[in-house]
Amino acid sequence: MTASETTLLSAPAVLAAAWREHAFAREQVPVFGDLAAPTGTTYEHFRDLVPVTRKPDYRTGFPTRVVARGADLAAPDVLMSHSSGTGGDRLTSVSRLYDLSARQETTMRTHPTFAALLSSISGQRVGRYAAPNCSDVECANPLTTIADRTLRDGTLVLPVAHDLFTTPERMVRQALSELQEYRPHWLYTDATHLSFLITRARAAGIDRFPGVRAVLLTYTRATATAKRIIRDFFGPSVPVVEVISMSELGWVAMECPRGRMHLNAESFLAELRADGDGPAGELMLTTVGDRLSPHLRYATGDMYSRYGDACPCGATSPSVRLEGRASEALHGVDGVVLWPRAVDEIVGAPDGMLAYRVHQDEAGDVEFSYLPMADGMPSDEPERIGAELANRLKGRQVRVRESGYLASQRSGKYISCTSAYLVGDPR
Repeated sequence: MTASETTLLSAPAVLAAAWREHAFAREQVPVFGDLAAPTGTTYEHFRDLVPVTRKPDYRTGFPTRVVARGADLAAPDVLMSHSSGTGGDRLTSVSRLYDLSARQETTMRTHPTFAALLSSISGQRVGRYAAPNCSDVECANPLTTIADRTLRDGTLVLPVAHDLFTTPERMVRQALSELQEYRPHWLYTDATHLSFLITRARAAGIDRFPGVRAVLLTYTRATATAKRIIRDFFGPSVPVVEVISMSELGWVAMECPRGRMHLNAESFLAELRADGDGPAGELMLTTVGDRLSPHLRYATGDMYSRYGDACPCGATSPSVRLEGRASEALHGVDGVVLWPRAVDEIVGAPDGMLAYRVHQDEAGDVEFSYLPMADGMPSDEPERIGAELANRLKGRQVRVRESGYLASQRSGKYISCTSAYLVGDPR
């Protein structure tokens, strides 16, 4: 891709549906009332006519300006959700439950085994373990009960501290006890959160979570380290699958059995937009058929790149690499960019490591901090990781240190790759 280049990932039928979305939004949603009438129906016309939108466009004047005229937000089929605010930028959104359900069903086609397993379970019980901001119930208070934290769809939100690695032993025991009592059929969880809970479970002599038949990883990008811990614990009979889900849009992409991420390019008109050289572009999504609060060319903040070949899993939906958020990328000299996905490939999944953070400070220097398990990491692994980071980020100083604590973000999410460096800073 070159600067300002966009790539369409959806089929012509989806583009036609996006034009219908545009017409509805112009007529019924005040924020889009000033959009010009189309002079053609090609993708180029759509791209040039509809500006890129971001969170502030849907926050300003909510709900009046961003919801269809006459919509009843108190209707039983309307879900109001609140984003966790990964970058301290929270957003309240409304969606029809049937739209969210349809997007989930379409996305799950990527992993037929997972889809078939879920459809075979009646009266599903789901366990959630993630940052408190990711739930609409209070789960950071150890005085709450299972009844207090069970959502109307049968999801039990397990107790956890806002800052994951400061979760007190009492809350850990409470979460493990509730897993044994509630026996969820599957887990909807943050990968780092679940890997933390698994290590504490093993320390307590617990080697299984009864009843769990599948694990879905979401909320933050799953690291190779977290996936290794989780898959080692559950074994090959329990599918562990990563999903990209957004509170404002629902399910967007899912990992296939071969480990590639596939976009839901049917429920959304999907585009990749690059601001510079390189294969990665920001994912932009236009909802299809949303008659409550349509999103047009919504910039997700996540950077993806496409695989150059067809996925061996056989799925026809676009297979992509989630590279990470642009704000979390590391920058070397001479324009070198190291995306969080590339950082994770360097770190790998060494034995004895629970979690890590790679942080670039304002001056451009980088620190690799890691949290070891009780039995520790191989002595040469931290230095190997530091040396490879320094090699890829030529001109940057890289420090390595073992840590007894790694802080979560303001949102409560744990992010493994962070940056305070301002691109273009002359230092």
